[in-house]
Amino acid sequence: MIDFTWGYYIANPRFLKIVHSENQSKGVHYAKSQRLLEINHAHLHLMELLDEGKKHNIFKADSDPLQVNINIAALGGYYLINQHTLGLVYPVRRKTPSFRAGI
Repeated sequence: MIDFTWGYYIANPRFLKIVHSENQSKGVHYAKSQRLLEINHAHLHLMELLDEGKKHNIFKADSDPLQVNINIAALGGYYLINQHTLGLVYPVRRKTPSFRAGI
């Protein structure tokens, strides 16, 4: 799930810009789109993955799929939206595979 989210963000940099713009307009366009409301339920698939992981003691029993999905999206989004200023604050080579592998 993390790999998919990061891969999608990296392959579709305009997506985060659109989300950022939509947040600035308080979600008015998103709220009007029935299609977006129908398809944006990644947490349902994540629920299945977490349930399977809980059976094998990989995930905590009280892991909340919705919160996990929000955290994955938030961390990936924060990193990519702020990559230029983060690169100035933290002197790291952000585009190297080894750096991304550590995220």
